[in-house]
Amino acid sequence: MPYTEQCSRSNHLNLLNHHANQVDRFIPNLVSNVNFHGLTDSHVDDKFITEELEPGFLDRPPHFSSLRPQTPPLPTIRSPATSDPPTPISDISSAVSKKGFENKEVAQALDMSSNTRVYGFQHKTPPGSRSPVASLKDCMSQVTHHKQTVKQAKKFPQITNPFRVLDAPGLRNDFYANLISWSKVTNKIAVGLDKVFIWADDGQVAPLRSLLTEAITCVSYAPCTTFLAVGTKAGRLYLYDNASLICSTVTKPNTSVCCIQWTNTGKELFIGDDTGNVLYYEIKQTYCSYDLVMKNSWNCHQQQICGIALNADNTQITVGANDNCCTVWDIEDIRTPKLKFMLPHFAAVKAIAYCPWAPSLLATGAGSKDRMIRFWHSNSGTLLDAYNTKGQITSIIWSVSSKQLLVSFGFTDFSSPLLMSVYSYPKMDILINVPATCDLRVLSAVPSPDGKSVCVVANDETVRFYHIWGSKYSLTLSSQTEGVFGSTLLELAEGVGTRTDNLR
Repeated sequence: MPYTEQCSRSNHLNLLNHHANQVDRFIPNLVSNVNFHGLTDSHVDDKFITEELEPGFLDRPPHFSSLRPQTPPLPTIRSPATSDPPTPISDISSAVSKKGFENKEVAQALDMSSNTRVYGFQHKTPPGSRSPVASLKDCMSQVTHHKQTVKQAKKFPQITNPFRVLDAPGLRNDFYANLISWSKVTNKIAVGLDKVFIWADDGQVAPLRSLLTEAITCVSYAPCTTFLAVGTKAGRLYLYDNASLICSTVTKPNTSVCCIQWTNTGKELFIGDDTGNVLYYEIKQTYCSYDLVMKNSWNCHQQQICGIALNADNTQITVGANDNCCTVWDIEDIRTPKLKFMLPHFAAVKAIAYCPWAPSLLATGAGSKDRMIRFWHSNSGTLLDAYNTKGQITSIIWSVSSKQLLVSFGFTDFSSPLLMSVYSYPKMDILINVPATCDLRVLSAVPSPDGKSVCVVANDETVRFYHIWGSKYSLTLSSQTEGVFGSTLLELAEGVGTRTDNLR
């Protein structure tokens, strides 16, 4: 049985405009019962936990005040594609376990260091196969052979403290919810509580109007327009433009909207529901109104969809679910999506991210019973590597300015709890650790429009901002170097390097 995250619901919500002696909140004059957990370190300057902050300290506006209590701080711890049209999948987990096999010839041809890192799928179950659970364990035992514990960087990880903290009472403690989004167009942040609230950098806060009182399950800004999509547990999808409701629709009766992924045009979006279906919508504009039109839907998984990611040119979609599996689909023709690969894990898969400077490099992260970051070549289904993070992975964010990635954690080791870590790629050296208390975890994380900062929602009903990367320059496809995919032939196929002397 897949691990089910514990969740709790609250009803009130707040964010205050911050003043010299007030905390940041959504709604004035309502005090949260949950205190901000302070991060401490003997090297942190005392002025960070006082009200007498210098302007510009940690890029923090002088009128923001910290929610950190005045207490002494703690030290930082540091497969082949199928061409058939999509059909409902009865059980992804058993399908993976029954069809997985070693493709030694493909691995050898790709010049991989081991012959068990490529997965293919047969049409018939091999004779004498054991139960689906046992078969899945056999399949995954090949992966665990390549597990590598993430190495500690030679230098001690940097200490990263939030430069801003917003208090948000009523934020639901739910691993499966996606309750924060940061607009690349307006630089505003949407947070889903009992209502959706829009927070601006100048401290202005505005609640969005909804037609019904429904539990918010996900919010998502379009990448290049001012549209904001909001999904609810009742299966209703709302579309806002500049904080005004322009249309709404019911996705499917008796289902919940679990996650939303926009295309890069900002006019189409994919919806994942709690029955394992993915729905594709287009926004149609008439003379004086908008409509959400469902163009296609297909069954991807047997259980709830937890995460969706699109590649750079919108020709491939990866879907993670609560059945401990990811599926990769070819959507060049959105009317007939084709299943390409099934990527097995040991827990629910929520964190999925394509690398911005290596479009075929896919990173996935799963829940508490897995705790692994896996890297895949999305065009061949090849498992490139797997790393043990010792934490439940809730988000993966690639840096656009350096060969690094940020991973946010839910439940982690009690001995050294972490909110986030930044790793180099492909060596996976730890560059930055963001410490936490034992009862604190990140539910979701999103990057800022410039790619330098990260905003996270935590289970203590706070929204925190961290400055992670400093460069204003973005990497391009030419930034790919040898070693990104761990295979000479894969890198040659992706245009990495120009050497040809090894070919015969």
